[in-house]
Amino acid sequence: MLSINFTVVGFTVYFAISDPSAAVEPDYYRKALAWDQTARQIQHNRKLGWSAHVAFQASAGGGGQSLRVDLRNKLGEPIAGATIECEYFANTNSGKRSTVTLESLGSEPGAYRGSVNVDRAGLWHVRVRARTAVDVFTHETDAPVRMGESRSGV
Repeated sequence: MLSINFTVVGFTVYFAISDPSAAVEPDYYRKALAWDQTARQIQHNRKLGWSAHVAFQASAGGGGQSLRVDLRNKLGEPIAGATIECEYFANTNSGKRSTVTLESLGSEPGAYRGSVNVDRAGLWHVRVRARTAVDVFTHETDAPVRMGESRSGV
């Protein structure tokens, strides 16, 4: 009876730590300690009134995916000249996180894009951090990834 219990516990521990779809938030303790700073950033985001539209798009020629962010101020005007960094991960595999710095699309003010490595269709969580010379804006959202589709625009 005791050996059955040890076997069950052993399998439970093995599957709990080997499942890549279950993950702990990286640096969760440091983030918890910095909660006041996070709350201030949330208030600052509301005060700014900026918005970020996030979309995954099939790259031209079917060569993978890109992540596009359209950044607007509270009047709906594009925000040019920002540095945008994004962290993204599949909701079904939060243990595998990636980051990308987006490039400005000069022909479209307020539009930014970067190549990303996505390996599955579905909802992906995206954390956006946009910096200008005077402000920092953060935004989190879920965006769908559609594999095998050729799409243009947002």
